[in-house]
Amino acid sequence: MRMTSTFAAVTVALGMSGAALAEGEKTTCMSPAKAVSADAIKADMDQLGYDVLSLKTDDGYLKARIVDRDSGGMVNATFDPVTGELLRAKPVY
Repeated sequence: MRMTSTFAAVTVALGMSGAALAEGEKTTCMSPAKAVSADAIKADMDQLGYDVLSLKTDDGYLKARIVDRDSGGMVNATFDPVTGELLRAKPVY
């Protein structure tokens, strides 16, 4: 039960962070000049109370493994590289 509530909290927080990272008009993945930096995602996660254990580009997306500082719950998250929007979050068991 605790893992489910942790996952729900992480998903909600990450969803809000994706909107906060999006700046200006949306562009396609073909314009890397407007891409969100890995540092911006790390800073946003830090501000929300999460530690980024790893962050890499894979298949054109930013993929991160993050952990909630309060509960210790770990999540694999996928972000849009242009807008920073959270596309997927999956708990790590």
